Amino acid sequence: MPLEAPVLDTRRFEELYEELRLRIPSYTPEWTDFNESDPGATLLQLFAWLSEMMLYQMNQIPERTYIKLLQLLNMELRPAQPATAHLTFIPQVGATVGDVPRLAQISAQPPDGGDPVIFETEEGLSLIELLLTDVQVYDGASFTVVSSANGTEGSVFRPFGWVPQIGSALYLGFTPAEPPSAESPFPQVMRFRVFLPAASLAGQPQNGAEAADPPTPPVNLVWEYRPTATSQRWQRLNLFKDETTAFTREGYILVEGPPAEIALTREGKITDDKSDEETDKNRYWIRCRHRIKG
Repeated sequence: MPLEAPVLDTRRFEELYEELRLRIPSYTPEWTDFNESDPGATLLQLFAWLSEMMLYQMNQIPERTYIKLLQLLNMELRPAQPATAHLTFIPQVGATVGDVPRLAQISAQPPDGGDPVIFETEEGLSLIELLLTDVQVYDGASFTVVSSANGTEGSVFRPFGWVPQIGSALYLGFTPAEPPSAESPFPQVMRFRVFLPAASLAGQPQNGAEAADPPTPPVNLVWEYRPTATSQRWQRLNLFKDETTAFTREGYILVEGPPAEIALTREGKITDDKSDEETDKNRYWIRCRHRIKG
């Protein structure tokens, strides 16, 4: 049986051209004429034709040569690794909330049946007793409610508005328990997870190696809470760890939990998808604000 050369990319002119057309609304929404008589369509066809020629030549490269080229780029095949998953623990109203210890076991049922798969947590986790019900973005001029986008998988929003500036902030509102506790409802360390759109992760290195030194954050962010309802100055919270580099990468953010003196206030705008009884209630607000470096 003769050896068959591997085909690295099977796309042809028609597929390449269609992919380019589908990207038009995302990159140039002002372009609305998709007819082939449009000069832009001619450029897309030319690019697709040249790309098909390049793919044809690339598919002629022997597999060994292809692997050697990847090795020159410091890219190796990944060894087998255990599966990982990001878990969300949502406390029930009125339930006693404890900590999730390190190496706690959680089972997951495979979609095709069979024995459950056992996962173990890599780190311990202190749960926040209150539910995160309100999320708002302040862009320096007005508030935008993004609670539904934050709670819907696959939805995205800009945490500091379309054009972040000094004073832009992300507000997180937690609904108080009934009756309110005399102790702080927040743990000593709060853990938040930042997810980026799938499109923004394209082009990242595939060898799984993390940079020895993380990049310098592009902005200076500060986490704060309001100590009293009448206080005009927000108190700062310590930031222990930021794997996201100021919301520019996926990762976890570890922030100091506010003390029991945190105030119940109303911030930003009232959402329209809540009942009058819900909108009248104050929230425990924590914000992440963009401020001047120094």
